[in-house]
Amino acid sequence: MKQFSKQEKSWIFYDWANSVYATIIMAAVFPIYFSGVAGNAGYSGDVLWGYATSIATFVVAVSAPFLGALGDFKGMKKRLFTVFLLVGVIFTLVMAITDNPILMLVGYGLSYIGFAGGNLFYDSFLTDVSEKENMDKVSAYGFAMGYFGGSTIAFLISIALIMFGKHIGIDNTLAVKLSVVLTSLWWLVFSIPMLKNVKQVHYVDTPKSELFSGALRNLKDTVKSIFRDKRMLIFIIAYFFYIDGVGTVIHMATSYGSTLGLNSTMMIFALLLTQLVAVPCSILFSRFSKSIGTVKMLLIGITIYIFVCLVGFYMGFSLEPHQAAYEADFRQVVTENRGALSDEAFAALSADGLSALSEADRADLFAESAEKIAARFPEEQAEVLNAADAADAFLRDIRRL
Repeated sequence: MKQFSKQEKSWIFYDWANSVYATIIMAAVFPIYFSGVAGNAGYSGDVLWGYATSIATFVVAVSAPFLGALGDFKGMKKRLFTVFLLVGVIFTLVMAITDNPILMLVGYGLSYIGFAGGNLFYDSFLTDVSEKENMDKVSAYGFAMGYFGGSTIAFLISIALIMFGKHIGIDNTLAVKLSVVLTSLWWLVFSIPMLKNVKQVHYVDTPKSELFSGALRNLKDTVKSIFRDKRMLIFIIAYFFYIDGVGTVIHMATSYGSTLGLNSTMMIFALLLTQLVAVPCSILFSRFSKSIGTVKMLLIGITIYIFVCLVGFYMGFSLEPHQAAYEADFRQVVTENRGALSDEAFAALSADGLSALSEADRADLFAESAEKIAARFPEEQAEVLNAADAADAFLRDIRRL
């Protein structure tokens, strides 16, 4: 890091700051938790998550051209970056203080607008902190530090809370909430070097009274120049499809995996492994780009990514009918042994059982839930435990796995 200037280091460090959101909120911990909460409330978690992501992405996409044009004016880039940063941090925190899945979804949507909007200006600051010949290296180290810091260290803390928190009185729900709080604090605190040291060097000096009209003119001129430059137009179209595909995988992978019944612990560890591999690979890609060329390395990376996506699609497509059949069999077992259970007790028993199906210790988790449900409905305790015994036998039958 000695080869970088103070401004370059501060820019790199913001990737360390905001990658915690990409990992814990977008990709790993929170989507799995939300799918469970939404499912218990009678919603399809992955569908709602997809809608919220699409709406937030659409808002950013529609507003980005004007915001980018506005950010070209003196002092505006830093102000807009700060606004989006604070929106992201505040609404991430909101997600930790509510148990309502719809409010969680609203918090996620707004926090993602803050995250994505902040990145618009963060990326554009690269030209202000670094010279052209050093940009590839600075960008690569930004990715590497992001994967190592927010995507690994903070992620490990979150995993420790979820896996071992019960030994100090922290249940899974509280562990996830603490992970979300950690995300907000980590993001805000480690953004301070960026806020303090990075300045807008390239700008258009315009009176404040003309900012809005100037931004519209700037936007109009930019659109014209894009359509005049065929290579730029092709690049923008290609980037649209590329980043939309990457974003979809990042946002939906674990949420979809939870719907398929994949083990949440294994998904989290798979993502952790991805972050660890990505640290050296980011730097290696930067070095190879000097000898092979940036465009060729991009094509190699995209080809690998497409191949992995196709493999993932095949695996998911193959698992869907098996998971659906497993869930249907579980519902049938609980229904056949329902007895005189009330609708409320039956719904609670079914929901807790379904949410445990993807876990390795599914039978033990379900047994704990059944005991709590029996305590909630003391007058139906015998019926609850009878249905639970039948479900327990089903969950322990390895031939059904």
